[in-house]
Amino acid sequence: MILLGNFLIAVGQLLSSLVTLFIFLLIARAILSWVNPDPSNFIVRIINDTTEPLMARVRPRIPNFGVLDMSIIVVLFGLYFLQSFIAQSMVEYGYVMKRSSIMNDAVPAASEPSGIY
Repeated sequence: MILLGNFLIAVGQLLSSLVTLFIFLLIARAILSWVNPDPSNFIVRIINDTTEPLMARVRPRIPNFGVLDMSIIVVLFGLYFLQSFIAQSMVEYGYVMKRSSIMNDAVPAASEPSGIY
């Protein structure tokens, strides 16, 4: 159980780190949309190419508010939910699994002699 607990902790922390990176990319995309940078810039292309697939899936489902693209807010809320609920739950469940496994190993079974008579 310790191995599975460590695996859940590692996957949860990796997922949380990836979500944090994606949140930073979305914030950078929002800032870049205000300054209208050169679209052929390498960094701008990386940010747009990384964030556009998720934004394109959400954009048709959100009502249009003129020039404001509200899909970025919906995606940010979804990512915060993923990070705080799913990833954090995986990490905490991994720690619970490790703790319970250690506690079960530390307590002697009732059938084992204690050595005191």
